[in-house]
Amino acid sequence: MSISREELHEFVRFAGEILDNGGAESLGEIVSRWEAARERQESVSAIRESVAEYDAGQAVPVDQAFSEVRRQLGAKP
Repeated sequence: MSISREELHEFVRFAGEILDNGGAESLGEIVSRWEAARERQESVSAIRESVAEYDAGQAVPVDQAFSEVRRQLGAKP
């Protein structure tokens, strides 16, 4: 996976904040904390997107969704 300049700048900012707030034992720890923070951010974004879709009336009940998947796969209801 390649990294963009923007991502590198984000990492440097993140690392700087860690160093300003007590530091870390190693660069590896900073990288691990950065990856965890990015994963949390992606999860929060996905949840917000799902809530917005629900609020916009784009959600369907789970039983209806499963019925549609079974129909598409040719499985019995």
